[in-house]
Amino acid sequence: MPAVTPAAPRAAADVAPDTPSRRTRALTAVALLLVAANLRPAIVAISPLLPEIRSATGLSATLGGLLTTLPVACFGAFAFLTPRLTARLGRERLVVAVLALLTAGICVRLLAGTVALFVGTTCAGAAIAVGNVALPGLIKRDFPHHVALMTGCYATALTTGAALAAGLSVPLGRATGLGWRGVLGLWAIPAAVALAVALPLVRAANRREPEAAPPPALAGLWRDRVAVVVTSYMGLQSMVFYASIAWLPSLFRSDGVSAGAAGWLVSYTGFISIPSALATPLIGRRLRSGWPLVAAASLLGTVGVVALVVDASGLAAVSMTALGLGSGMSLSLALGFIALRGRDAHRVSQLSTLAQGGGYVLAAVGPLAVGALHQATGGWDAPLVVLAALLAIEIPVGVAAARDRFVSGSPPGTRGTEGRVHARPTGTLR
Repeated sequence: MPAVTPAAPRAAADVAPDTPSRRTRALTAVALLLVAANLRPAIVAISPLLPEIRSATGLSATLGGLLTTLPVACFGAFAFLTPRLTARLGRERLVVAVLALLTAGICVRLLAGTVALFVGTTCAGAAIAVGNVALPGLIKRDFPHHVALMTGCYATALTTGAALAAGLSVPLGRATGLGWRGVLGLWAIPAAVALAVALPLVRAANRREPEAAPPPALAGLWRDRVAVVVTSYMGLQSMVFYASIAWLPSLFRSDGVSAGAAGWLVSYTGFISIPSALATPLIGRRLRSGWPLVAAASLLGTVGVVALVVDASGLAAVSMTALGLGSGMSLSLALGFIALRGRDAHRVSQLSTLAQGGGYVLAAVGPLAVGALHQATGGWDAPLVVLAALLAIEIPVGVAAARDRFVSGSPPGTRGTEGRVHARPTGTLR
């Protein structure tokens, strides 16, 4: 019988072809943060330019409101397409496709006519919806030992992009003389840069072993208590944020604040949310429970709302600081719940689909409801009371979402420190 020759040791690349190198992980981190930074400017830039858009196009107040609400509705409607697109394209190719569609949608708005404006905004909203859902799964897969840190950086990139778009759109228009179409078109440049950086991820993905097919259990998440509270918290904090962004400029202007100052106050809210979004997961890692941060986020928002009721213009700095800090914290918490309540990347992707799809459908109701209530009452007190009530509801919902549990479908016996959004810095939360 011929002797059996032992197999030669396999190269490291053969043993673990699906393990990314340090260089690939660094490139992935940079690409993901650039993608995140581009998931808000295309839609946030509309609000400060809306008076110029309506004046130039003749849009009615109703259509103007629809233009600002349409992207949020797209966030919910198109989010549910993400699992199918991920299965067909793969995660990396999907990110590249998102950036390509986003860049194209922004460019379409450069064309004359209101139809191009709405079509381009819809394309941008659809791209952002898919990107919103896809990124948490990528973070869970590629950074399983740094989920909290990467989620905080992701939230920071989101808020930074939104703040820059809110604060720079009007000044860019005045400085360049491009007009509102040209300014909206300028946001295609950072999207194209992110696309160029993300393209190498596709080549890196080709060297990976194919991922296992995702479990077809998305429908079952609707009945899962953890998924329900995570979705509810995502929706509540998004509803408060988008209702505030849509109507705070009008509130300040009705209280005697100039249009320019009102726009900068909203932009300031975005900038002040950046440090709180980044700090929230870092502070949470040192807490045994997540409820203090949940309560702090809601209480800060409530302080901001109360200051608006008492004296909107006189206490503007207080109200915008409190609202900004609370908004950054609640967004970071919501994204953290999504990333850490699923046992693996597939389950996180499914939870992200449900939480962001359902959450943004709920969020789209916020601006419309606040506007209708303002029109019905002729003032701002009633809408602000509703916002305060939503902030109060966030506390018990957020506390439930922060509990150390996984959504259904996770392997048994997997509870522990890796499921904690705000555990001490051990194991997978480094």
